Amino acid sequence: MIYRARNTVDNERYAIKILAHHAAEEDEVDDRFEREIRMMQSIIHRNIIRIHSAGRSGMCPWYAMELVDGKTLDGVLEESPPDAEFFAEIAIGFATALPAGAVVSSSVISASPST
Repeated sequence: MIYRARNTVDNERYAIKILAHHAAEEDEVDDRFEREIRMMQSIIHRNIIRIHSAGRSGMCPWYAMELVDGKTLDGVLEESPPDAEFFAEIAIGFATALPAGAVVSSSVISASPST
C-alpha cells in the first residue's frame, strides 16, 4: 500500500509505502521489500524517486519517499502521444536503476498514492 503523508515537523509531503502485515509474514516477500529499499537508497538520479527514511512498524517494513504530484503515466498517455524526449527520460531512469539491481515492475506505472 502507498499512502500520502505530511510530516508535522517540517510540513513536507511524502509517499509512504508499507508492506501489508500478511505479506510481511512471508520471508521471501519481506526480503524482496528490504532489497527494494536498499536498491532505491543506492540510486541518486533525477528520474528516480528518493527514499527519505525507512523502518518497521511491528512486523511491517515501510519507507518514506518523495511525493511527486502530477499525472499518472496512463493520464499522460491519454492526453496526447508522448514525443521521443519523453521516452528518452524514461529510458535514462531505467538505465540508471538496472545496474543497481532494480527490476522494472508495476510500481513504475502504478497510479498516484492513495489519499
